[in-house]
Amino acid sequence: MPDTYIPVLRNKQNERDVIQYFGGFSHFEGSNKNRLSLHPLVEITDDDDLDNLKPFQDAGELVLVDLPVYQAERSSDFGDAIESTIEEYGSRRAFYLENADRIDLPVVSGYIDETVDYGVHGLLQGALSDTYPAITHRLMVRMTGSLSEEQRESLRKLADSLRPSDRVLFDVVDVGYTEELLADLRFLSEVFTGNERAVLSIFDPFNDERENRSPHVADELGIRGFGDFAINVRYPGGGGRGETVTIRHYHPNHSFVEEFEGNTYEEASNELTGWDLWRTTHCDYCRDAKRLSKGDPSTWKRIRMGHYMTSVLRNEI
Repeated sequence: MPDTYIPVLRNKQNERDVIQYFGGFSHFEGSNKNRLSLHPLVEITDDDDLDNLKPFQDAGELVLVDLPVYQAERSSDFGDAIESTIEEYGSRRAFYLENADRIDLPVVSGYIDETVDYGVHGLLQGALSDTYPAITHRLMVRMTGSLSEEQRESLRKLADSLRPSDRVLFDVVDVGYTEELLADLRFLSEVFTGNERAVLSIFDPFNDERENRSPHVADELGIRGFGDFAINVRYPGGGGRGETVTIRHYHPNHSFVEEFEGNTYEEASNELTGWDLWRTTHCDYCRDAKRLSKGDPSTWKRIRMGHYMTSVLRNEI
């Protein structure tokens, strides 16, 4: 099975509160032998986010930093902030070069087009490699059809330009899992066999893809790393509360997110803690859930994320 977990997080208060809990891993004493490595990937928007990376650096053995241009393709406060930063610096290339003293490992993420253009990765590899001893490429993988021959050739050229220190992430954008997707991931794994690789996001419990396939696909392909949005949405700020409340809770060792509903958080939490497979003693976040009578979206987000990340890092995948 994989030995590295890459949570994709925003530099927001809830995320910082959760990641701080894992700083030093003191609560894993006695079980460190089986613990996965933690490499947070932080999606940032501006210089302020760069100034506030310490909670992630304290918790993770390595911190990956991404100014995710794909977020700027959507109309949202998060995307608009990224677009403003790129306009301020003139380009993403300039942003990374001017902030090399604050970024350990830059992430070059792609755009999410129906037909993804992977050529931009090669251009930024050439522009950044003299400054950074290692670069991570976050390749967006679509399920709109198998990779075209043109795309495959672009990916082969990128692989030829990478150094052994560079990393590659295969980020599955669309919801679902098909044989065509697995074939594309197998191709990518073989093309980038000389680099450390990870599979991201074959897991979206907000869109009925509640089975966490990423670690198992990574294992099948012989890949060491996997990651996801830690039971959060890819695009922040979307949606709102419906007529009922839903609490999502990861079922350790079963790779599945269970849903518990109610008209209020109190009702939903009672459904959760009354579940016949509920374990109050599983982790500190489960104890918090048991003590909590009501709560709010932020509190339950922290519990959801913290319980899930604890489970993953304990290798309860």
